[in-house]
Amino acid sequence: MANTTTEKNGIAAGGNWIVDYVKTIDHYPKEETLANILSHEKSNGGAPYNVLKDLHFLGLQAPLTGIGLLGEDENGDWIEADCKAHGIASIFGRTALAPTSYTDVVSVASTGKRTFFHSRGANALFLPTGAEIIAQAPKIFHLGYLLLLDALDVQHADGGTAAGQLLAEISAAGIATSVDLVSDKSDRFAAVVVASLPHIHYLFCNEIELGQLANLSIASLDTAEGQKDLESALQIVLQISPTTAIFCHFHQGCVYANAAGVRFSQASVSVPTSLVLGSAGAGDAFAAGVLFGLHADEDISTCLRMGVCAAASSLLSS
Repeated sequence: MANTTTEKNGIAAGGNWIVDYVKTIDHYPKEETLANILSHEKSNGGAPYNVLKDLHFLGLQAPLTGIGLLGEDENGDWIEADCKAHGIASIFGRTALAPTSYTDVVSVASTGKRTFFHSRGANALFLPTGAEIIAQAPKIFHLGYLLLLDALDVQHADGGTAAGQLLAEISAAGIATSVDLVSDKSDRFAAVVVASLPHIHYLFCNEIELGQLANLSIASLDTAEGQKDLESALQIVLQISPTTAIFCHFHQGCVYANAAGVRFSQASVSVPTSLVLGSAGAGDAFAAGVLFGLHADEDISTCLRMGVCAAASSLLSS
């Protein structure tokens, strides 16, 4: 039986550890035409990597722990060294069966919109045990991204998933579970995520992912119809899992919802277009700000403000 009496502290995060090769271009080209690369850099990518580094820069005074699987290659070494440099304790497996995951992130300078070309690599094999995470005794465990972790997304004969089983073990040990999603247009979206929902305390998603989970198309949130769609989608998901609280973020801001009918909303920070260098990682920055607040037991409205401010800050970097 899991020990639930150990004092919990800090935030552990596991899932997709990615090296991002970020290229800023002057425009997105049609096939067989040319665009100019204005700048390029090598950076951290993936939910756990982004969130933990954001928490480091936000100044969270608590243990930060990264859990993942890397290839036996230069990128894997680079991630481990980068974590050490930013005060992140790393519990990484290394494998010769796949390379460290990487993504070519192509961002358009004038809009900040980005396109991803992703190599799943070692992340597809990531399958931790609950005991590995419970042993770290974090207050919160953040997992991302569901639907981009092949081994954890596998469905069992009973309809459950490896991710659901993992989250159930961690939750039973008194650790709050937090999960972020990735947009996926396949028909497995609802099934894979729904299997984990009862074991998720905090669900992070954007309005597209929320709509996919609720099997409901959400109109533009600039319209009254879109606002009604958003509320309908929240209610559908909360009926599926009344114990899950939802943090849904979108261009205009964010909303918090739980099954008791509690709703908080927060507008996004207005950042001049001229200052926006890229939007890659903004969703993870939002999650980091919210998780910082949750770890400090702040009220939800404060958590949302911290989330949108962290997201806005991330726009100032490509």
